[in-house]
Amino acid sequence: MSVFERYLTVWVFLCIVIGITLGQWLPGLFQTIGRLEIANVNLPVGLLIWVMIIPMLLKVDFAALGEVRQHIKGIGVTLFVNWLVKPFSMALLGWIFIRHVFAPYLPAGQTDSERAFCWIMQELAKSHAALPSTAELSITLRELVLQISRHGTFNFLLSNGQALWAHASTNLHFLVRQHPFSEVHLRDEDVKVDLAELNGPLDRLAIVVTEPLTTNETWTRIAPGEMVTFLDGSPLAAACVRPGALAA
Repeated sequence: MSVFERYLTVWVFLCIVIGITLGQWLPGLFQTIGRLEIANVNLPVGLLIWVMIIPMLLKVDFAALGEVRQHIKGIGVTLFVNWLVKPFSMALLGWIFIRHVFAPYLPAGQTDSERAFCWIMQELAKSHAALPSTAELSITLRELVLQISRHGTFNFLLSNGQALWAHASTNLHFLVRQHPFSEVHLRDEDVKVDLAELNGPLDRLAIVVTEPLTTNETWTRIAPGEMVTFLDGSPLAAACVRPGALAA
């Protein structure tokens, strides 16, 4: 093996470090390069992939294809690793590093939740030329959430300062507190809180959480695929956003 082949891992690591460093020093240049794409395929990356693949294709001995049957076990192992092991292992590594290790260092809008929020804001701006009402926003959000939910779990809370929208893909609960306020018992700690000392007779609040926080209150579970609109601290009718609901 040549020196280049023997230390290939080192060269790859150095290229990664150099790429990250240049991206920090010249962000405008690399953002411009990143926008050079057709059909969501980055042209520089596509070109470099072909530069990497073509030399390997030139070394293929097509005359030896007739001997494939003699190496069926090796081919089987290769197919198994490439199609049943690598996709899941790469997804796991991506989840570990993108969602956890490097998440604090990613630019705004790069995580799944940020991209979904930016997309919702973009589509709302397209759908409403003027300031929409709560009812109009609820209808538009219902349609947008249906599209995003097809891509995976999407629990979210969204507010415009007047209303609150809560959508559940897996597990969300809500509770409305209003006068007369009582004493509540926290689930995780042996603590009791007298809400009457903290709130007045005109107060009303809605609390949306993943799991109920107290043991002596009745929490309402938002069914998976439902979106609830809260206005002035009270829930309006829940809207189902499961596939097929819009046609119903």
